[in-house]
Amino acid sequence: MQKITSFTPPSASSLEQLMKQLGCTNNQMAALSGIKDGNQWRKYTGTSPARTMSVPALFYLAAQLALSPDEFERVLEEMRKIGADVKAEEIFPRNA
Repeated sequence: MQKITSFTPPSASSLEQLMKQLGCTNNQMAALSGIKDGNQWRKYTGTSPARTMSVPALFYLAAQLALSPDEFERVLEEMRKIGADVKAEEIFPRNA
């Protein structure tokens, strides 16, 4: 097992660029990051000053982008084994 020992969050412009690359809305990006809603996501991509993204939110976002549907389901199953009641739904189809 590993522990993250150093972290510098992505810049607001990096997150904005990712959103454009994915073709997502603010609400979709919020869902991909496990945060409340599009208003919260806009705080990460805005100015005056932008809020920095936490390790858990960025990790969740990266997992959504990196894991296959089967791998993601394995993570959910592990959460269930630990005792969580967790369900997932597709936000938007993945590009093949």
